[in-house]
Amino acid sequence: MDHTSDLSYTIPVQATVEHIFQFISELEHTRRLAVTGVAVLIYDWVITFGDEVTTIWPSKLSPTKVVFLANRYINIVSQMAMIVNFTGALKTTTQEVGARHSRGMGIGN
Repeated sequence: MDHTSDLSYTIPVQATVEHIFQFISELEHTRRLAVTGVAVLIYDWVITFGDEVTTIWPSKLSPTKVVFLANRYINIVSQMAMIVNFTGALKTTTQEVGARHSRGMGIGN
């Protein structure tokens, strides 16, 4: 069945433009909230770093210490990676990332 001449499958241009502007607006709000969240996370890290150095670092290695440090630093790194992705500071495409991953795995050229 050929739908090229069926007008019920066409999308009004105005509706599409409105959706695009709404999407862009929502994306901008998401970016701002993400940056705000990272700012709060970094602020918390800065004001508690001294306490961490004096109480956590000198203690002997334990599961609690490992979980605390992993939670603290993996969270910061992952949030910063999210900000880089949201802001477009690192311009890559999915295809480029896949190709680099494949080369790293020894697949392809």
